[in-house]
Amino acid sequence: MIYIILLVLLLLVLWPVIKIGYHIYRAQRQMRKAYEQASRQQQQQQEAEREKIFDRNVGEYVDFEEIENTDNNSEPHYNPTVKIEPQIEDAEWEDIK
Repeated sequence: MIYIILLVLLLLVLWPVIKIGYHIYRAQRQMRKAYEQASRQQQQQQEAEREKIFDRNVGEYVDFEEIENTDNNSEPHYNPTVKIEPQIEDAEWEDIK
């Protein structure tokens, strides 16, 4: 008889603990799913932003060729129409006391 009373008391104490533990586990599982879903959405958004507008096959290849400088004069060209201004001086200043 004592064993039955102890078993009932144990179940009365143990059942709320198991119930609380299950609710905590379920809340953690829901949060994990929410974070994973948000992470997937963010990753999909980043992949959508990285998509190129034009396909790799669209466009033209331009073949460049170097043109040699035909001027034998290596001095810089001087344009007489450009007016050279005198150097601007810094403003005078004095310490404020």
